Amino acid sequence: GAMNGKSLRRKPIVIREGETVADDDVAITTRIGITRSADWPLRWIVRGNSFVSGKGQ
Repeated sequence: GAMNGKSLRRKPIVIREGETVADDDVAITTRIGITRSADWPLRWIVRGNSFVSGKGQ
């Protein structure tokens, strides 16, 4: 998208409240596309979300 590669520390960034997700629909997985500390469980996803790539689908 248009924001790919943009800094999260500079304008324009807007974070808005989203929809509520049930705890059972949230999964924590390892990160993808990196090598350093890739096994750390720092990737939070909504199960079944079509925008999630890799094994998190």
